[in-house]
Amino acid sequence: MKIKNYFCFIAFFALACFFSCKSSEHEIACYDMKLRLVSDGEPLTGTEREFALRPLEDVILESEEDEKKKADEKESVTETNGEPEYLRYLFTPANEDGSEYSVTVAEGLYRLFEENNDLHVFVKVGAGENLAVLAYCSSFADASDALKDISAPSGLGVIVTDRDITALGYDNLLQRSVASSQNPVSLDIRKCTRSTLGFRAFYGCSSLCALQLPDSVTSFPKECFAHCSNLRYLNVGPGVKSIEGGAFISCENLSTISVSPSNRNYIVENSAIYLSDKKTLVAWPSAKGDIAVSADLITAYAFAGCPELTSVNIDCVSIQPNAFQNCASLQSVFLGKRVEDVRENAFIGSKSLTSISVEDGNTTYSAKDGMLLSKEGLRLFAWPSAQGSVTLPQTINRVEDNAFFGQKGLVSVYLPPQVREVGHQAFAECSDLSSVNMPGIVNIESYAFSKCPKLASVNLPDSLRRCDGSAFSECGALTTINVASGNSQYRGENGAIFSADGKTLIEWPAASGVITIPATVETIGTYAFNRCTSLEEVTMTSVVTVGHHAFDGCLNLKTVNLSESVRTIGSHAFSNCLSVENLVIPESVQVIKNYAFWFWGKNQTISAKAKRKPAGWDFAWNADCEAAVKWGVK
Repeated sequence: MKIKNYFCFIAFFALACFFSCKSSEHEIACYDMKLRLVSDGEPLTGTEREFALRPLEDVILESEEDEKKKADEKESVTETNGEPEYLRYLFTPANEDGSEYSVTVAEGLYRLFEENNDLHVFVKVGAGENLAVLAYCSSFADASDALKDISAPSGLGVIVTDRDITALGYDNLLQRSVASSQNPVSLDIRKCTRSTLGFRAFYGCSSLCALQLPDSVTSFPKECFAHCSNLRYLNVGPGVKSIEGGAFISCENLSTISVSPSNRNYIVENSAIYLSDKKTLVAWPSAKGDIAVSADLITAYAFAGCPELTSVNIDCVSIQPNAFQNCASLQSVFLGKRVEDVRENAFIGSKSLTSISVEDGNTTYSAKDGMLLSKEGLRLFAWPSAQGSVTLPQTINRVEDNAFFGQKGLVSVYLPPQVREVGHQAFAECSDLSSVNMPGIVNIESYAFSKCPKLASVNLPDSLRRCDGSAFSECGALTTINVASGNSQYRGENGAIFSADGKTLIEWPAASGVITIPATVETIGTYAFNRCTSLEEVTMTSVVTVGHHAFDGCLNLKTVNLSESVRTIGSHAFSNCLSVENLVIPESVQVIKNYAFWFWGKNQTISAKAKRKPAGWDFAWNADCEAAVKWGVK
C-alpha cells in the first residue's frame, strides 16, 4: 500500500485483556489491537478497522502497474540492487494498560497487514531511508525469562520476522536501522530461517539490548557484535559451530548468553563461553572485577573491551593475540606455572596495567619491575607501566614484537649496547615518543617505530646491518636521521636513509613538498615514502625500480615525473595517490605489478607512451583502479 501527499502517524492500542494463547517461554503474547491512521493530527475516518485487519494479499495497490506486481510480491521480499525492497516489522505491544504507541513513517514507504492479532508493517527500503524510527513503538513481548528481567523504557523493541533476509554483513539495512536508533531496541529474527551472519553484522549497535537469532546461523564471524555495549541477551543456536575471535569486543553488558541444549560445540558458565570440553575460553564479554581463568587456551579478543575488569589470575597454556585488549581498568596480571605462550598485543591498550607477575616454577616467562621477560631475562615482551624516560636493563638483547605498541606517556627510550634487535611494531604508535637512542642495534624490523608523530631525530650506529624500509613509516616529524660514518650498510642524508653506495633509497619518512630523487638512486625501496601525506611532487632522474608500496598513501602527491630510466613499478607502488591528475608512463617501463594504482578515481588519468599493454605488465596492473588509461601518448 502506498499513501501519497501526507505523512502518516501509526498509533495502536493494546486493550486490557489478552486473547487466549498458548503459554511458552518464547511465544508472542496476543492482544486485541486496532490501527489508526492520522493525517495532520486528524483521524482518517472509517479506516481504522479496515486497514488493521486486511491481509497482505488484499492490500489495495496504487496503480495498475502495482496491481500486476501483487501476485509476485505477496509476503515475499523483492530484491533491489542486492538489498530487500521490504523489511517486515512485527509490532506486539506489551503494555496491559492500553498505553498508546506511536511511530512516524514517511509517506508511501510501507504496507500493512494483520495476522493472528499481530500487526505487520512492511517498510520499503529506499536510499537514505532511516528505518530506526520504527524501533520506538513496541515492547519486546516475545521474551524469555531472561529478557523479562531486563528493565528498559516503554519504547523498547522491534521484532523482525522477515523470512527472506539472508546474509547479514557489515552495513546491512538492519544494522544501519538499529545502529541509528536512539531508543533501546530488541530484535527477534528467529523466523528469518535462511539468515546467516557476516563480518560486523551488528557492529556498533549500541541501542541493541536483546537479540534472538534463527537456527540457520552457524557462525559468529569476527566483530559481528562488536561495540554492542548495551546488549544483555543473546542466544547461541543449535547449529553454531564457529565463534571467531573478536565477535564480542566491547559487549560489556552481555551477561545472559543462552546456548541451545542441542548445541554440541559450546557451553556457557558464569557468562563466559567455552568450547564444549571447557579447555578453550572463547569469550567472556562481561568479565569484571577480579577473575581467575584456568582453561588451556584463551582465544584472541576473549576479554577485549571489558572496562570493569581489574585483575586476572591466568593459569592457561596459551594467551592468544589481543586477548585483553583495551581493558581500561585492568591493573594487574598474574601468570601461573602453566603459561608458556603469550602472543602479541595480548594486553595492548590496557592503559591501567602496572603489574605483571609470574609464578615461581614457570619455565617460559619471568617478571621484574613490571616487565614481562623471557625466563632467562634476555627478551622483553612487555613493560606496560613504562612512562617518561626509560632505560632498558643491560641483560636484554631483544625487544619483542609489539612490546610497547601504542603505549602513551613513553617520551624517550635508551636501549643499552646489549640490545641488538627491535622487533616488528615494537614501539609503533607510541604517540609521545620523541627520542630513542640505540647504540648497539643490529636489526630494526618492520614498522618498529611507525606512527610515532613526535619522533624528530634518530641516531643509527655503525653496528646496524638491517633496517626495514617501513621501520619509521608515518613519522612525519622525523626530519633528522644520522647514520654513523663507520656503518658499512647505510648512510643518512636530508632525513633519508640510503644504502651505503647511494643506489637504494631505503626510507624518507618525513618527505614533504617538492623533492628530486638523487641521481645516484636506482631503486626506491619498499615503503620508502609510505603515507608521506605532505609530499606534493617527486622527480626521478636515474631510478630503474620503484618498489612495492613505495608511494602508497601519499594522498597529496599531485605530480610524479618518471624518467625514461624506469623499468619496473612494484605492486601498490602508487596506491591511494588520489591527487595525481595525470601520470605519464614512459615506454621504458617493462614491468608493472598488480594493483600498482589501486583505488585511483575516475578523475585521474594514466597516460602510457606504449601503444598497447606490454607483455610484462601484470594482468591486474590497474585492478581496482577507475582512472582512465590512454595508450600511445606522445
